[in-house]
Amino acid sequence: MTYDVCIVIDSDVCMPTCAPTHLTRQQVGELINEVLDGLVSNGAEGNGQVEELVRERVRLLCQRYPIY
Repeated sequence: MTYDVCIVIDSDVCMPTCAPTHLTRQQVGELINEVLDGLVSNGAEGNGQVEELVRERVRLLCQRYPIY
């Protein structure tokens, strides 16, 4: 298992993290796909429920792997 050493904020700033890279990248990709699929199915005006569910999962992911 590989771990991120840091998240680069800009060329001079690096924030350490302990999230396993393969896990979080896959999860982020899945979350993006859910929102995009919802937009295709529901349109921009009808996608609020999907976006709210994804927002909660993002909050939990950030809580589990905080940037510190």
